[in-house]
Order: sequence, then C-alpha cells, then structure tokens
Amino acid sequence: MKKSLSAWLPESLRRTLLQLMIDKPIWLVGGSVRDWLLGRVGYDLDFVVEDSARNLARKVADQLDGYYYDLDTDRDAGRVIVPNLEGKRRILDFAKMRGLDFTADLQARDFTINAMAIGLEKPDHILDPLGGAADLKGRWLRSCSPSAISNDPIRALRAVRLADELEFKLTAETITQVCEIGDGLATISPERIRDEFFNILNLPRPGNALRELNQMDLYKSICPELESIQKIERPYQAANYALEHSLRIVDRLADVMIAVGEGHESKTADELGLDEIYLLLGRYQAQLNAHLNTSLSDNRRIRQLLFFAALYYKADKQNADSKINSGSARFWAHDRVRADVAAGRARDLRLSNREVGFISKVVAHPIRITRSSLEGQIPERSIYRFFRDTGKAGVDVVLLSLADFLAQDPLPTGRESWSAQIKAAHILLNAYYEQKPQIIDPPLLVRGDELALELGLSPGPKIGRLLELIREEQAVGDIRSKQDAVEWAKRALNKSDLMDER
Repeated sequence: MKKSLSAWLPESLRRTLLQLMIDKPIWLVGGSVRDWLLGRVGYDLDFVVEDSARNLARKVADQLDGYYYDLDTDRDAGRVIVPNLEGKRRILDFAKMRGLDFTADLQARDFTINAMAIGLEKPDHILDPLGGAADLKGRWLRSCSPSAISNDPIRALRAVRLADELEFKLTAETITQVCEIGDGLATISPERIRDEFFNILNLPRPGNALRELNQMDLYKSICPELESIQKIERPYQAANYALEHSLRIVDRLADVMIAVGEGHESKTADELGLDEIYLLLGRYQAQLNAHLNTSLSDNRRIRQLLFFAALYYKADKQNADSKINSGSARFWAHDRVRADVAAGRARDLRLSNREVGFISKVVAHPIRITRSSLEGQIPERSIYRFFRDTGKAGVDVVLLSLADFLAQDPLPTGRESWSAQIKAAHILLNAYYEQKPQIIDPPLLVRGDELALELGLSPGPKIGRLLELIREEQAVGDIRSKQDAVEWAKRALNKSDLMDER
C-alpha cells in the first residue's frame, strides 16, 4: 500500500515549499507522481509553478543547504541538488508552466503515466487529463499525443527504457511513433542522447532494452557501429549474429554482476557457473560493489561504462580482419581496433576523457585473461604488467572476461575451461585487493634523480625506463632494497635486452 503523499515527500521539503509559495500553487508532476502511485521511492522530484521557477529553486537551495544551477534559462527551469535531505541525496527540478494552464502543460508531456500532477496544497486531488492512472493500472506505456515522440525524438529512447524498467507494454500507437522517428534523433544533441542511453545502461539487466533499440532501428543515431556489425557475413551464422553476441555478453555481464553482488547467495544458475563465481570471488563483494558504483564523471557509474564497453567488445571485427589477416597478431589488431572504435563513439557521446580512457582499456584487454586461464597460472610478472596497462580498469576487464566466456555459443563442454577462467579471475582480483603493495604497486625504492646520480646519467627517458623495470622486478621479488635497485640498474645498462621494451 502506498504512503500518503504527505508521508512520501520529505517533510522538510514539503514544509519549505508551502512556506515559500503561500499564495501560489506548486505542483508535483510527471514521473514523481507516477512513482508515488506505484509505491516507488522518489529521489528525483519534479515541480511546476506558474512563474519564477528558477527564483523558487534558488530559495529552496538556500533553505535546504543544497546546490543550485540553471537547467534551461529560456524555459525558466532550474535544478537543486540536496546532498542530505532526510538521509538521502535528492535532485529537485523546478520549471515554469508551459501552456495556458496546468492541463495544457500535462498534455504536452511524453507519456500518460508522466502526465499527472498533484497540488501540494491539495495532496488528495490528482490532475489526470489523459488517463495516466488507468494506464498505470493496466501497465501500458502510451504517448500523450500522436506527435509526442516527433516533438522530442529523445522520447523514443525514454519509451524503451521506461517500458523495461517498469515492466510495462508499449501501446501499438506508441511503438509506431518510435519506429517512425527515423533520423529524428540526429537532431538531438549528443549530450541528451548520451544521458538517455546511459539511463538504459543503468538498468539492472539492460540487454532486453538494448535489443528493443535494434528492433526499432534506433542504433543508427546512437551507436552506428552496432548497426554495422549486423552486416558481418559469416558462414553458418544467422543474421544479426554479431550484434546478438554482443548483447549476449551484456546479458552475461549482468549475471556476473549479480553473482558478485552484495547479498547474493550461491543458489542460482548452476548451468552458467555463477555458483563458482560466488564461491571464488564472493569475498570481494564489498570492494567490487564499491568499485562498480564509483562515478568517473557526472554521476555515470562504472557499471554503466562497463556495459557500454561490453557492447563494443565485438564491434568492428570485420574492419580489424581486413587490417591484419593472419597470425596471432590478428587478435591484438582486433583489440586495438575495437578499443579505438569504442573510444571514438564515447567521445562523440561527449563522455569525459577519464571515461573514454576507461572504456578503451576495458575493450582492449580481456583476451589476455582468456589466454592466461588456459595456461593454468599467472606469473607475478604478468599480473604486474596487466595492471600496469589497465590500472583500476583491470577489475572490469576481469569481469568482462567472465561474461565473454559465458556468452560463447555453445559453451565449451565440461567445466575445466570455465574453472580455469574463474581461477584466473580470482588470482588477479586477489592480487589487486590483497597483494597490491607487493605485486601491483610496489613502493618507490629509489628516486629518479638519485638513480641518475648513481649511474652518472642525465635525467631522461632512460631513467624513467629503468625505474619502471625496477618496479617490475620488485613485483616478482627480485629487488627488495634501494641498494638492490641501484645494482640491478647498473647491470641492466650493460644488457641491451633488459632495456628493450617489454
């Protein structure tokens, strides 16, 4: 049973708003009303007033010790972020009413379930001109008008996401509108496309929604490389095999995340080997969850970026095949090309440089984990080099490698290869979380200027290379002191093979 609106809204917020709007109505609108009716917790709240919305938002920020910034000066819309409102971080959006009255404002919105409003001074009365409450009960996602999607094509992505998130069905008319949007998304800014697309990637299991994007022909305006890999021709494989394989990796990645998630119990999906993931990697639940929920920029979490990387792990393989046609180097060409393709799309979607670098590293390196698992063990030197090249993203490479293995069709017979894969993942995560100072990030034993003085060299690239090689020898236990480091460097100068790039 849902709470009363007065109980659902944070009391300090409700009291503040009513005090500030003594003689003017203020309406809770859109998804906020929908979530209240569904009994969902609402951390993002939307309000509409007749005028001076940004002015009101600034006052709210002052009263609640929040932060204010403009959303849209032309439409008089502002946002307040309150870090701690009754124990939770809240985002409060305020906008000026569009149209002649609140009914016209609601009729101009995207979907009927988002076109309801409640006046805070009359919390028992719902303004519902388009039957949103009935659609909520029937679990239908219906556009507000025949032109709702074309008026703002970004709503096509929102339709796919909301239908999956709420487990609603799109009405036939809404599906038609989404499918007919065509190149309309090309008129939308990359930032808005990014935000809606990453909302989809924030779903617990985004695979089904990502398939819907393909069925509705929407990838060409979001991630055209994903559309192009459908055209890869391979003998004995069905149409869309390459894209479906990428989506299957996304599905299995969600399984892996659940298997290492906090609160998971080893009782599910034995046929996928998720029980073994839990048994061997479950000890790192807290660290992995903290890592996956870390934001590199603008509140986009690493788990969303990892799903993006999973989508691109098989992208542009045909292009890579054309560059290098034979030999083991071909696999490394795939890695480099895919990483470049994924990074390029991330830049086009206006992700930050940190996010682009993260995605590039994740896409480029999973094959190394697969090869190591086949060897049955991972030398300390290889562990050091792996994390030297991947940094913190190495954790995500490990998770993606497991998902990639599980996405094979068919899976290798027997459990030996899967057990080896998980063992490799365990070795790497154990090194990262429990042996970092010894293997991954050994302490600096000698500074560059000290080493240059001892060797009679000028500071420069050679000294930097020596310092890196010293750290690698520390990782394998061959250098333990400053004296060891200096002596090793002296010997290295006389052996050109030691100074070659490793």
